[in-house]
Amino acid sequence: MAAPGPADLQATVGDPSKVAHDAASVPNRDAVISRLADHPRLRHVVRNFAMQLPAKLQGMHDALGRTELNELAALAHWLKGAGGTVGYDELFEPARDLEAHARSGDVGAIADALRTLQSLVQRMVIPDATSAPAVSAERTPVTV
Repeated sequence: MAAPGPADLQATVGDPSKVAHDAASVPNRDAVISRLADHPRLRHVVRNFAMQLPAKLQGMHDALGRTELNELAALAHWLKGAGGTVGYDELFEPARDLEAHARSGDVGAIADALRTLQSLVQRMVIPDATSAPAVSAERTPVTV
């Protein structure tokens, strides 16, 4: 029996368009929240990143389907840096793994890494653009 190809694996990694939009849609213990979400001057940057992430994940799925592993590695590299920059630190390791697997051509591991990222993205809490930030007493706000 032949090993599954990239198109077969792409179908198993989930829907990249699904992303959580508020804390109510994600159980609290599972929520992926940016450490910068409460920052008054950066929350819009966090929100913009989170809102464009489904399109970036779709690009990753599309690159896998076309077996464009260099493109997939480049997108994973972007996510590795950008996710941490906007405070979604949980994205760093899976994005790093995806980049490494794309560079090595390990399509099975690529599918696993995409599933992990998809799970994280579906649990992301996107800051509300219209409300004032709610800085907790336990968190020291980042100053820019």
